Amino acid sequence: MSQFQLFQPDFQATKVSPRYHYGSPEAAPDLSSPTKRNLPIPPLLKLLVTLRFLGTGATHIFVGDDVKISRSTAGRCIRQVSALIANLAPNYISFPKGDQAHQVMLEFAHIAGFY
Repeated sequence: MSQFQLFQPDFQATKVSPRYHYGSPEAAPDLSSPTKRNLPIPPLLKLLVTLRFLGTGATHIFVGDDVKISRSTAGRCIRQVSALIANLAPNYISFPKGDQAHQVMLEFAHIAGFY
């Protein structure tokens, strides 16, 4: 079984997805470190640590241990990437308004069996 086949059932993204999204011009400058001293964490590793934290529900301590970084560094990575995601969310997420919102609520209630 290939690595891709092992990876795919656990996640809704493919292995190339983080690289694709990391390459977006909006995200790259905000995740890079201003200096190169003390071996800064690469932006891609920050993103992957955060995705693992959000996707598995593990604590930042365990996520940090998985990639051999301290729990405080893992926490900083997660906080930085989460803030970036929150800032970019309005560009990609829109909620229905007016009559469309009411229609979506009714459809959700029907699907979930709330009626």
